[in-house]
Amino acid sequence: MKRVLSAALAVVFLQCALVQADDCCPTNECFDPCGGWNVGVDFLYWNVCKNNPNYAVTIETGVVDVLDNTYHYATYGWEPGFRVYAGKENVFCGWDLSASYTYMYASGHDRVENENTTFVVTTGIFQNNVAAATAKNTLNYQTFEVLLGYDYCFCQCQTIKPFFGIQGVRLEQNFDQLSEFFQAPTINKVIWNSDYKALGLELGSIYSYNLDCGLGLFTRASVSFVAGTSDDLVFEETSGGVSIFRRDIKSETSLCTPGMHLQLGLNYDHCWCERVFNFHIGYEFTNWWNVAQIREYAVPVFFASTSGNDGHLMMHGLFLGMDVGF
Repeated sequence: MKRVLSAALAVVFLQCALVQADDCCPTNECFDPCGGWNVGVDFLYWNVCKNNPNYAVTIETGVVDVLDNTYHYATYGWEPGFRVYAGKENVFCGWDLSASYTYMYASGHDRVENENTTFVVTTGIFQNNVAAATAKNTLNYQTFEVLLGYDYCFCQCQTIKPFFGIQGVRLEQNFDQLSEFFQAPTINKVIWNSDYKALGLELGSIYSYNLDCGLGLFTRASVSFVAGTSDDLVFEETSGGVSIFRRDIKSETSLCTPGMHLQLGLNYDHCWCERVFNFHIGYEFTNWWNVAQIREYAVPVFFASTSGNDGHLMMHGLFLGMDVGF
């Protein structure tokens, strides 16, 4: 009996939601019941928080048997980016089609000089006490997605839009390190390149709450499961005017990379010249697991590595944009 009652209540609730759907959806002169197009662009300002290994360590000896170690990183900072997107309403049976492309380039730089201490580089095969070291990180981040979504309106001013589709990811990472020695050989150079391309599934939902005068709140949450191949190359060269020793370490790794994307924002709709303009601003957070990173080698000369070659890539910050429907 309880199951029958629960099923009946669920049917009633669904019918009420469908009856109230007309109150949720726009009915002004801008609304196209057959479905229209929309295009837009977002400006991004994100902070990149990558699981970045240290490239050097300063070891200061104080009291007997006491070590004071300081690790050094070429960390990223706040970087600009953009996102462009387009969509078509009511492609079939009320389902909407949308596509977007996101791009961001980030870089980090650091330099440390030896101040009468033990200063050792930790990246690359050749590890020794050096006079100075410089490191630079760069990240080229690109994603695209093609999604299908369906609007469910309820409570007169709230909308839930579940969606699913495909997502592609490309991560190009570069690491450059230059070590300067006290005597010959004079320098040691390490360059790491990683190119990861992946494709997979994305699914999530958008919740919107419409306020008065065109204002509204929205939140978007999605998860992604992509898989692809990461081509990595480590180039290392020790020289003192002429080349002394050179190493090339290549690897090709198949990675499965889950991701998460969260958005929270405020939007404003305005109809002008029979076009719907939407302005929005908010905060978003993105996290990718199992992303390629440079290895660390614990023992000089030997090619055995005790560190993993995967980590996290986290980005968060502001977005500001506009789209227009026609």
